[in-house]
Order: sequence, then C-alpha cells, then structure tokens
Amino acid sequence: MATRFFNPSWRMPTDTASPSGTSNNQSKVSNFGFDLNVVTSKDFISTYDLSPVTTCSVSCWVKFNFTATSYQYVYILGAAGGAGEAFTLGKYPTTSGASANKFYTYDGNSAHLSTTVAADLTWYHTVVTQTGTTRKLYIDGSLVDTWTVDALAFATNQITIANYTNGLYTPDSVSQFALFDYELDSDEVVFLYGSGTPATPLGLDSNPIIYYPLGDQSAFNGTNFLVPNSVLQDYAFDFVGTSDDQIDLSSAISSAGEFTLSFWAYVTSASIGALSFPMGVDSGATDMVNFDQAGVIVVRIGYSSAADNHSFLEYLAPPNGHSGANNLVNDVWQQIIIIRDSSDDVRVWRNGVAYGIETGLNSSKTFTIDQLGCFNNTLGWTGMLSNIAWWTSDQTANIATIYNNGTPGDLTSLSPNSWWKLSTTSTWDQTAGEWTFPDAGSGSITGTSDNMGFDNLTPSVIGSGVTEAFQKYSFILDGVDQYTSLTSNTSTSTSFTVGFWTNCPGVDGYDTIVGSPSNTGGLLYALCMGTTGNLLYNDTTSGWTSLTDIAIDDGLWHFLAVTYDSSSTDYKGYVDGSLSLTVNGPLWAGRETNAHSFTMIGARAAGSGPFTGTLSNVSYFNSALSAANITALYNSGKPGDLSSFSPAPVAWWRLGENSYWSGSAWTMLDEIGTNHGTGTNIDVEDLEGEAPLSFANAISDTVADVDLVGTAPNSTSNALSVNMNVTARVTDVPS
Repeated sequence: MATRFFNPSWRMPTDTASPSGTSNNQSKVSNFGFDLNVVTSKDFISTYDLSPVTTCSVSCWVKFNFTATSYQYVYILGAAGGAGEAFTLGKYPTTSGASANKFYTYDGNSAHLSTTVAADLTWYHTVVTQTGTTRKLYIDGSLVDTWTVDALAFATNQITIANYTNGLYTPDSVSQFALFDYELDSDEVVFLYGSGTPATPLGLDSNPIIYYPLGDQSAFNGTNFLVPNSVLQDYAFDFVGTSDDQIDLSSAISSAGEFTLSFWAYVTSASIGALSFPMGVDSGATDMVNFDQAGVIVVRIGYSSAADNHSFLEYLAPPNGHSGANNLVNDVWQQIIIIRDSSDDVRVWRNGVAYGIETGLNSSKTFTIDQLGCFNNTLGWTGMLSNIAWWTSDQTANIATIYNNGTPGDLTSLSPNSWWKLSTTSTWDQTAGEWTFPDAGSGSITGTSDNMGFDNLTPSVIGSGVTEAFQKYSFILDGVDQYTSLTSNTSTSTSFTVGFWTNCPGVDGYDTIVGSPSNTGGLLYALCMGTTGNLLYNDTTSGWTSLTDIAIDDGLWHFLAVTYDSSSTDYKGYVDGSLSLTVNGPLWAGRETNAHSFTMIGARAAGSGPFTGTLSNVSYFNSALSAANITALYNSGKPGDLSSFSPAPVAWWRLGENSYWSGSAWTMLDEIGTNHGTGTNIDVEDLEGEAPLSFANAISDTVADVDLVGTAPNSTSNALSVNMNVTARVTDVPS
C-alpha cells in the first residue's frame, strides 16, 4: 500500500517486502489494536441475512493479550449468549487450569474446547468450518480439531467481531475477517495462511460473502470506524421454474460446426432434476441443456432419437475410480462451458476443469438454443443465471480466461457472437412489464423476458469481489424531519443535470430529493418522489409534473437523473441510465434565462416533504448531460468516483463514508467544491452499511481513531500521522 489518506490520518507503510512466495497486496495497517487496560468496549457490528447459511467458514487473524485474564472473543455469528450464539470462536480465561488459554468454539448449546493453547501477544491465523454437524478448527494452516456440533441455526442476523456483549471479553487485535457460505478445504486454508503473511481471500476460486480487512480501508467518521465489506455485490436474474420464468431470444443461436456455450449458474437443490433446464428451444423435444443430477449434465444436440441425447457423467465409484470432485455443488455459483471442436467432439467443463471422464462423444448435427431459463416453453429452471456467452468457434484455448478464477470478466477481447450479462445492464419496461436483455456480443440478438417481474433481478455475489464497490455507506432518512442544508445555493445556471441514487421502499406523499426553502430555485424548487413511485418536479406555477414513468419505490437501488437544456427547453428524466420521459417547454416563466438551483437535500421549504428511504451520491452539473454521459454515471448499477468525471460536476455529495460526525450533527462533504451540507435531525445511527452493489459493511461500536495501530501479521512499524489533514501532502521533493 502506498501512502494514502483515510479520515482522519495518513497511513504510511514500511517498505519491508513480504516473504518470498506470499501475497504482498494485503494492508500493512490492517488490524485494530485494543488497549485492554484502558477501554474494554471494543467491537465491530454488521448485519447480514444469516438464515440461509447452513454451511460456512470463517477466516480471521487474532492476537490475544493475557493482561486480561477473562474470556476473549474473536467473533460471534448470531446473538451473544445461549442458543443464539450459533458460531463462535474465542479463548478460555488464563485462570481456567488445564483449559487455560485454549481456543474454543460454541454452537449455541455447548462449548467445544481445542487442544491448542494460545500464547500471549502472538498472531494466529484461524479458520473454523462447519458442514452439517461437523465443525473443524485450523490454526496457522493446519487442522487441529474436529467436533460434532449442533447444526447451524441463526436466531439473528448480527455479526460481532472482537467482543461478546456490553463491552466484555475483547482480544488485543483482530485482522482479515472473512465469512464464506461454503466449507474451505485444506488447500484453501493453507493459501489464506500464506506462511504467516495474510493472503487475500479474493484470490480464491469462490469469494467470501463478507470480507473485512479491518485496517487500511477503514475510516473514522468522528464517532465510529467504518469497516467496509470488500466483496462487491452484483445482480443476477433469479428464475422460478414453476412460474415459467424465461427469456426469449429475438433469433436463435445456432451452429452446425464448432461452438462454445458458457454460462454461470447458482445451483440449488431445486436446480437439479430431470425437468430442470437452464436453456433450450421453445418448441419440440430437441436441443437443450439439463442438470439431471449433480453428476449428470445432459446436452441434447439435433435430437431425433435416444442416441442423440448426450449425457456427461461423473462416475462416483469403481470400476472407474473417479473421485466425483467436480460434480455440481448446491448453493454456490459455478461456471459451465460446453464446447464442440472441429472433430465434432463435445465436452463439458465446470469451473475451468473437465467435467466427467467420458471422451469421444461426437455429434455433427446442428445445435440450436432460442430460450434461456426454460425449455419447450413449459419446463423451467429454478436458480440464478448470469453471463451467458456464445461463440461459433472452439474456445478451448481460452477456458481459463473465460472462467477468470471464478469471477465473470470482460469477454470483449474474445469477441463472443452473443453475450447476455443478465445483470443491471438489462432494462425494465414498466408499461410492458418486461425485461430487455441487450447482446454485448456482435450478434445483436436481444432477449425479452416472459412471465418475469422486476423482482427477478436479485442481489447476489458472483465471485465479483476482485473489484470493490466505490460507495459502501449511505444515509437512511425517516421521512419525518431529517434533511441536509447546504452552505449556499448550488451555482446558478440556465441548464443543469442532477443525479442521485436512492433505495425507496415506499412513498407517503411528495418525498423530496432536492429542493429550495421557498418559492425559488426555478425548475429545481422541488424534485420529489410521487405517490406512485415516479419522479416529479414542481415549478411553483403549474404544480406537479412527471419526469419518469417507472415506479422505483420497490426497495431496490436505482439511479435517477434529470437534465434541462435551456436551448431546446427539454426537461428529461432518466432511470437506471435510460431515458424515461421528456417534458418539452416546462411551464415556468423565464425558464430560459433564470437560474435553477437548490439548497436542501431530502426536503424543501421549511423542511416540508421529507424523504423516506436511502439517498446516496447526489451530483449537480451546470449543463445538460448527454444520454451517453448519463449512461456513464449509471456505470452498470455501481456509483463511481466523479472526481475525474468529464464533464466535471459543480458539486457532489457522496452522503456516506466521507461524511463526518461533529458530535452533534453530520457534515456532508462536497467532494468537488466547498458547498458542504449540515444534517438536521440525522442521527449517528442513520448511517448504514449499505449502498448500490455493496452490503454488510460494518460500523464499530466505541472504537476510536487511536485504536487503529500500525501492525499486522508479518508487518510492523507502519506509521500513522497525527494532526495532518488530506491537504498536507504536496508534490515537492528534494532535488
């Protein structure tokens, strides 16, 4: 890590290199040190829906301090104490006789004591895994204990790190917390240990669902440390087979010769069976792909008889002697590639590795697909799909590139004939009630949904944590009396653009996004969410007029933008990067020459019309941005860094991790200029660890800025500045 500024200090790592063969991309200042003699209430708390988690692993580095003789807790998944404490790791008290200082876990019913005794002020890498009723503990890369425990059942969605409850039982330091929804194997544990230097969990084939480095990326906001989840949340489409959810292609993909078909699937127990089809043709018992069994993927090509029904089998027992290690696995994302080569041999790969042991399956018949998520219009798929790509060529040489270490990547350089990302690049037509899925390949084959609603777009982690979300926190407003007042009016202009991100669960009235305190501000006197979930403006003359025709009060994140061009007098509204409505010649006297501006975020005149929901990244431009500019701002559903955006915004309020609590009010920084905002009635707890494509970001409880220390596993003597702000760094160096 180079020298970087994170509120409130500069962080300056030592230049000491990592040992040979270990990862050198981890944070040098990557733990929080706790002075147990002075402060005992130290922890990090986040929320994540733990209810579906039945198999899990947690990797974490910890250092204990025997000055405190009591229990010391590394983490708790669930509620502290009793049956709610379903997955816990800690250390026994120093006064426990033969059990003193031993690691232990708790399953909500019983404590399970380890054979390993911890030493004072020593870093340990720990991994705890559980599948079914089997729980394992690894210390520094080696398996040390295996127990039979109660099955996982989480009563709450709380994750607590470095604490028990009420400020009790805190270890000296913690670092690199990662939660997985699958069991790590021994090779993965060794990789994470890194011979004593932490390796990033984002380097594994399947990413964690939560990763807190607990150091460099954490920022102090005046009252708490914000600890971001370094795993990026993406979106995929969830199909319900019994509802006949499907995507119809505008024309079929087809090949009589070589072909490659790649797709990502989140497989559940409902995804596997004789009647489960990720894709196929819409009529006739012909071509399709079927997940018949965990060890049987069926690919039907030019079917006319049973001889054309090609099954790829994982034999699990002698005489074949195959391990079955590459079978389909439930409750994780996995990639499937089907290839026919120039010899008409057809083979399948799963996660970049050959699936099955059969060879010589051969078919020269034409393979055709015109329906995704369904076969024969009635036989559906239950599960999530993402990034379906098609080539009329053999891509065997590029299998590793397409798999991309478990993360769907940019396939542009491989020139797919068709590529449907099935993500936020898709557009929803509220009037027609259907999705449109653009073809990112060269084929211009568009997909259109059938029997699918807006809620088929589902947040998910598709191995995409290699790229972090830029925005990780946002403010949730109660719709009663909370808003932000700017230092002054936004700069006056005749043309303008306002963009913002919102998660709006419902609208009680005219909930204001931006507004002015009186009948001023021109066309920006009030931008509001109407009672039907669409965006409205009020010009103080003609009342309320719609700028969008799409309801977005659905509890999901959306990007909205409005542009006004004084030359054409077009007032346009955009939703998620696409034009929704255009109002020509809005009825407001002097619209072409008078300035348009706002001074409030989340309310208008006298605090009226307060907003209910979450707001993030409000930006203001003194020109009408083009449609291409709006698409760039939307950024495929992910807020980006606007500090270098062109054209440059006049003002930009992130309304998240860069906001600062003074002890009585929030300061909402203007990242471009100095038109900062001050929160009214917005409390400390109104900052939440959610943002578009980012989730489960933690917020500390009474951890102060002095608790961040310059040590981490295998990295010491890293410096933290004192009383130096972000402007202290200059480019001048000794000549």
